[in-house]
Amino acid sequence: MFDLEPGESTTFSLFDIFTPEVSVNADDRVPQTLTTTFAFTSPDLFGGDTDGTTVGTSYLLGMFQEGSVTWNDPLELTFGNGGSLRLGLSNETFNEGLSGLSCGQCNGGVVDLTATYSVTPVPLPAAGGLLLASIGGLAALRRRKQLQTA
Repeated sequence: MFDLEPGESTTFSLFDIFTPEVSVNADDRVPQTLTTTFAFTSPDLFGGDTDGTTVGTSYLLGMFQEGSVTWNDPLELTFGNGGSLRLGLSNETFNEGLSGLSCGQCNGGVVDLTATYSVTPVPLPAAGGLLLASIGGLAALRRRKQLQTA
């Protein structure tokens, strides 16, 4: 759980990503889609999904191998009176190894989440103009009634 004031951000480790494989095979070179789902209960129940891609690569005739995850654009969640929460995930490289992958969780990567809270202010000049027009209309109606009764 975290609390943010408008304009503030926080970054923390969200989850680990790793593979138990010992080498990058042909099927690992085909990018695979990942989806992360966010669900919040406060201020209201809201959430959404963000997608990314993971792929295995090897360089120098397989001497150096690794996996990587790349996330798409940050997720923008809106709520309440112009409030928004922007959620961005960090791109990571994991299980880097020489002549194969350094397999297992201890050689994985840590995906960080950066959450930024912002509020879009309500344009007061437009609201003020509407208020003045309403008061002016009420004043005109009252004056009209006074003229009719006189």
